[in-house]
Amino acid sequence: MSLWILDTDHVSLLLERHPKISRRVAEVGSNVSITVVTVQELFNGWVVRINNATDLEDLVRLYGRLSRTISLAQRVPVAEFDRVAGDCYRKILLETPSLAKRRLQKDMRIAAIALYMSPYSPEFNPIEHWWSQLKAFLRQFSPTTSKRVDMLITIAMNLMTPSHLRNWFAHCCYCAL
Repeated sequence: MSLWILDTDHVSLLLERHPKISRRVAEVGSNVSITVVTVQELFNGWVVRINNATDLEDLVRLYGRLSRTISLAQRVPVAEFDRVAGDCYRKILLETPSLAKRRLQKDMRIAAIALYMSPYSPEFNPIEHWWSQLKAFLRQFSPTTSKRVDMLITIAMNLMTPSHLRNWFAHCCYCAL
C-alpha cells in the first residue's frame, strides 16, 4: 500500500473541498499524510490573512478556515522534518544547486521528508518486488529440501533480466535505469 504525502497546494484544495482532490483522498483513505512543512506553510498563510483582515466578517471566515486546517492536522498523520530528513535536504541542495532557490526551499524540505521515508515502505523498495516474484516462483515448484530451494533460487537469479530491474525501479518511482 502506498503512502500519499499531500503537499501544501493539495491540502489547500482539499480544505476548499475541490472535487477531484477530495475524491482521491477519500479513495486512499488512511494512507494520506501531510508534512510538518505543509502545516507551517498553511498556518503562516492563515496568520498573514488574519492579521490583514479589515472587517469582522473576514475575521470570522478566516478563523473558520484556520479551524478547519487545525482539525485536518489533528486527523491526518504529520510527517516530521527530523535529522534524517535534514540530511536528505542538505544532500538534495548540494547535488542539485539549481533547487536551492528560496522559493523552492519548502518544496525541497517536503521532498526530503518523502525521499527518506520511501525506502522504508515496501511499496517503494525494489527488492520487495524481487522477493515477491521469487516467492511466487518457489511456490510453483513446492520445494521440499533446502538443496532444491537453493537450486530454484539459482535458476530464478539466472532468469532475472535488466528489464526486470528497470520495471521494479520504475514501479517504485525511481528513474528507470
